[in-house]
Amino acid sequence: NSCRVRPLLLPLPGRSDRCEHPTAAPSPAPSAVPRAPSPRPDRAARAADRRASRGAGESTFSFDDEESGAIRVSWNTLMRWSKVYRRTTQGDQSDRLDETHKIVVFGGGSFGTAMGVSLARQKEGLEVVLLLRDAQLVADINTTRINTRYLPGFSLPPNVRATSSAADALAGAQYAVHAVPVQASRAFLCSVREVLPSTLPLICVSKGIEIGTGLLMSELIPDALGRDQPAAFVSGPSFAREVMESRPTALVAASTHGSLAAEVQELLSCRTMRVNTTHDVVGVEVCG
Repeated sequence: NSCRVRPLLLPLPGRSDRCEHPTAAPSPAPSAVPRAPSPRPDRAARAADRRASRGAGESTFSFDDEESGAIRVSWNTLMRWSKVYRRTTQGDQSDRLDETHKIVVFGGGSFGTAMGVSLARQKEGLEVVLLLRDAQLVADINTTRINTRYLPGFSLPPNVRATSSAADALAGAQYAVHAVPVQASRAFLCSVREVLPSTLPLICVSKGIEIGTGLLMSELIPDALGRDQPAAFVSGPSFAREVMESRPTALVAASTHGSLAAEVQELLSCRTMRVNTTHDVVGVEVCG
């Protein structure tokens, strides 16, 4: 059982360094068959043109007229189907927006303002009040009809106004949209706790985790208020500027408080915004 050592074979000059098995016949090189380039589909060509134009200096993304028309048709069909489905499953109930006359928005940042504007555009008789802490921004909004700090260039509907008085903003409000940044939410909620009705539903669009406690907004709100306030939590791939520009978007409303998620769906749904519902509050907050 002696061990035989195979001699080391070194490549000869002018030969390939690749070792070939001595019994294996060299395989013939595959013949190169020229292939005619396949014609690029029109849509792919348009996408390539858009990429090239962006590289040439364009900073905004846009569809051409044909694609925009196709997207709009598909979106309108989807929205019509969702409204028919809700009417079929919920009977002849009146729309929640028809019964709502005043909504307060906590915070005057970009997304809070955009959500208030989206609601105000749906119903001229709906009063939307932005509750802000900055008196100068309040004056700017009420005078120029523009949120000069966060959304310059966009005019606000006439039924949107701003105030720094919590009592004024909350008087007669039927819903409150909470758009205060997460890290400032505890201090804000503590400051309005005494004038905030315990039955007023909150529609929370603030997303994140409180530093120091690790609490989500669904945990922070009852912790700060010291009670179980009815609340729904909204998330989705939407941006303030796109909402202001009336671009199609979709959201999810999550709540464990009875039918509140469905109420939020009726309030926020419009021609350019589709809202789905779920009871998975933590899933929406974490994965939103």
